Amino acid sequence: MYEAHFSNQAKKFIKNLDKQRQKQIQETVNSLLKDPFSLPYKKLTGFEADYRVRVGEFRISYSVYKKEVLITFVKIGKRENFYA
Repeated sequence: MYEAHFSNQAKKFIKNLDKQRQKQIQETVNSLLKDPFSLPYKKLTGFEADYRVRVGEFRISYSVYKKEVLITFVKIGKRENFYA
């Protein structure tokens, strides 16, 4: 199982969600920590270890460091604000 690290932006975004959506994000994060490639993911172009998954109306971008057994959750947000 991978260790998780959250950016300040990701922490803040999750904190401001209602409980139901926090649970939805947490379930996805837990699944990614078990296997970062278990969900339908997309590799981000131009980055060696960066990926994105879709969780309903939200996007989660994360970096996988296999050697350190670490996943850094870089950004979490709604699609309309995610790519800005």
